[in-house]
Amino acid sequence: MQAHIITLKGHALSERLSQECRTQAALFGVDVQIRDAVNGHHHLEHFKSNNLRPRSNDRRKLVPGHFGNFLSHYYLWRECAAGTEPYLILEHDGYFVRPLPTDALDRFTHVLKLDDVDPYRRDYHTIMQQQHQEQKTTEILPMDITGRSNKGSGFYTPGSYAYIIKPAAGRLLIDWVSNNGFLPTDNQLALGVVDIRVCQPTVVRLHPLFAEGDNIHTLSTAKSADQLPKHL
Repeated sequence: MQAHIITLKGHALSERLSQECRTQAALFGVDVQIRDAVNGHHHLEHFKSNNLRPRSNDRRKLVPGHFGNFLSHYYLWRECAAGTEPYLILEHDGYFVRPLPTDALDRFTHVLKLDDVDPYRRDYHTIMQQQHQEQKTTEILPMDITGRSNKGSGFYTPGSYAYIIKPAAGRLLIDWVSNNGFLPTDNQLALGVVDIRVCQPTVVRLHPLFAEGDNIHTLSTAKSADQLPKHL
């Protein structure tokens, strides 16, 4: 399995978080390689060269950060689809908190999301602390669709900062995008496109920085790269 972390080159906060998350992953035996993120302000050239388009009914809601985030994942999906190895994909804020089960790759077909808790919950950090204290054995389960959203691609869980994808899933995602246009990344990783399993308790959480105050909104990678603060 290859492991990659999407990092916005030259952006101080992204590079800092990426390094912290790489160091954390190494504690659990995962060697994560940096992959340069696509700056969403340059999306048009990527759309043209790859014949990509947003799904029409979502076009007005998207900002450059959505485009850059999607493209960064899309290129990794395409790479994975062309090969034979699963890819572990982290965004710069994917922070390991426990090891993957040793047989994890044998227990899902398409996509395994490594955090099943909604990171936008106000009690997210508290839940992460409780999970750490309980020290439960990690299970791999079907995604529970109770209370989940559907944006036209099927039910999904918020966040795309940590997951493993197999080549067959990469091909399904590429084909769906080609036929339907693309959605924001977490909407795209959905049950109407690929089968999704989840880890319970969480294996990779959102970086603890984002649990502070309103940081998950103000520092979100969905924002335009120009809007993200250079330092914290």
